[in-house]
Amino acid sequence: MWPIVFAYYRVIINKPVALASGVLKMGILNMLRTFMSAMLLMFAATSAQAAEVTASPTIVAKVMNGAGYETEMDQDSDGDPLIRSKAAGYNFVVYFYGCTNGRDCKTVQFAAGFDRGDRVISYEKINDWNKKRRFGRAFLDSVNDPIIQMDIDLEDGGMSSALFVDNLEYWDLAVSEYAKFIFDD
Repeated sequence: MWPIVFAYYRVIINKPVALASGVLKMGILNMLRTFMSAMLLMFAATSAQAAEVTASPTIVAKVMNGAGYETEMDQDSDGDPLIRSKAAGYNFVVYFYGCTNGRDCKTVQFAAGFDRGDRVISYEKINDWNKKRRFGRAFLDSVNDPIIQMDIDLEDGGMSSALFVDNLEYWDLAVSEYAKFIFDD
């Protein structure tokens, strides 16, 4: 598209001998300006549509509901928002980070914890998970319960709903695989 516009500009605008009058030249310039403005507006509209999900609890919950996840809004001990939900039949929480007074958050984190009772899981097994998988960071908490987390950066414009749901589906799969991994003794 741009080579055509450039060729049009070069042939018509820069060659005044091909134009009948200055009025025609001004008309062509106005058409070109209008065309370029329309192109810029189109690109701006496309960019605005792409950034639908930000780290707003209301927006995140709405997108999660639309993807079939039940959500329950709550707050953490610092007063920051959180969302409770389920993935692969297991409870998980969406934490919001980088918030100012419980609002204007920057990132979210999906997190799920598991209780294996008296059965201890080794650090080597957890390290094996982290070594072999890209999605879902695993560790043991202070009482040796296995935890899995996945961070989503929504700062600087967020992401499309489709990409957020895609990340949510990766999370769902990671939780399912992690549960099998930690309970398979």
